[in-house]
Amino acid sequence: MIKAYRIVHVDYSDNPFSGEGAYERPGRFNPAGTYMVYTAESLSLAMLEIFVHMPYSSFKDKLNDLYLYIPCSFDEGFVKVLERKDLPMGWNTNPVPPSTREAGRKWLESGESLILKVPSVVNPIEFNYLINPKHPDFSKLIIGDPQKIIFDERLIITSGSEGIPVTAK
Repeated sequence: MIKAYRIVHVDYSDNPFSGEGAYERPGRFNPAGTYMVYTAESLSLAMLEIFVHMPYSSFKDKLNDLYLYIPCSFDEGFVKVLERKDLPMGWNTNPVPPSTREAGRKWLESGESLILKVPSVVNPIEFNYLINPKHPDFSKLIIGDPQKIIFDERLIITSGSEGIPVTAK
């Protein structure tokens, strides 16, 4: 079994694998209007993925009270791997090129697998698992209970009035 992790804001923890967030907002591998769930192969990668998408103003003393992590497990047979050589040119650039979102949309619509394994942009030697919540095998995903996440305070210390996150010295 493969284990992956999803981090969600407490306000969205009632249905964290619905894909509604991706439906409302485009991600790297999905255009708006498509349901997709982003998970990471490790909790620390999931934390990094959250940090790079979080506005600086979100780094507050109460950060540990705002997010939960949810583990999930699945059989390797449910996973299609998107090899680096098959990724669209510029897939890891910002802004995200339309071709990358189109690749994700095509995968979703094909229904060929429940999960797509893709390299992380934040840490290219690790991987994210994209889940199709509309796939017929979705019920075979084993979703764990939400757990309180603890961010080390050195990750959330801010610098002066700019609110730029820095690590402790």
